[in-house]
Amino acid sequence: MIQNITARIDLYVNSFILLRPYRSDFIYSQEIISQIKKLISEALIKDFSNQKLGSDLGHLTKDWSRDWRWIAHHITLDHFNNKKAEAFLNAKKDAIVYKDVFKEDCKACRKLYLKDSDDESNKEPKLFQLSELINNGNNLNPKYFFESEIQELKPVVGASIFGFNKKDKYLYIDCATLSLLRDGYKWDDKLKRFELEHVTKLIGKEPIKFTVEINGHTHDYFV
Repeated sequence: MIQNITARIDLYVNSFILLRPYRSDFIYSQEIISQIKKLISEALIKDFSNQKLGSDLGHLTKDWSRDWRWIAHHITLDHFNNKKAEAFLNAKKDAIVYKDVFKEDCKACRKLYLKDSDDESNKEPKLFQLSELINNGNNLNPKYFFESEIQELKPVVGASIFGFNKKDKYLYIDCATLSLLRDGYKWDDKLKRFELEHVTKLIGKEPIKFTVEINGHTHDYFV
């Protein structure tokens, strides 16, 4: 079962905001924590941009030492992936999915979601049962803040914290997005994307189309 939005917001606050690996002396009051959670909830429901959410968090906390837009980006990305997972699951219980890896310099992300993480020219993603990723839970556990980028994490629907760089003071967080593998599609090594394997296979079979609205944007999918 996909974690509900309230539980995920608690996780965002614990992961990104309350624990401060490079300023452990800074603690927000319970009142501010409550306001932060309400603000994030409103932002996700109303599809705030990363810039607006980040700015609102900065003004609320009056703590400008943090990169709030970077934090907002990963909050909205995780929420976006979970919304997609819900839509895929409702349309097809045995959906096959993969993660598009955009931040290709993240070795941990490549290892988790690409078939050949050592070959930088090979972007073919691993395939997963959506139910497997859901059952794996999340990789936003705060304990990874103080670990190096060698965590053996499981593939998940949402974003992952791979570790904390103590020297440069930033988190290793992936920017991978969840995608659905459509029926009849296979990885094309030349085009570096999934393409319809044999058009003839679909003759006489009408593809099922479903439309999903996520964060104010409409997406059409065929299965």
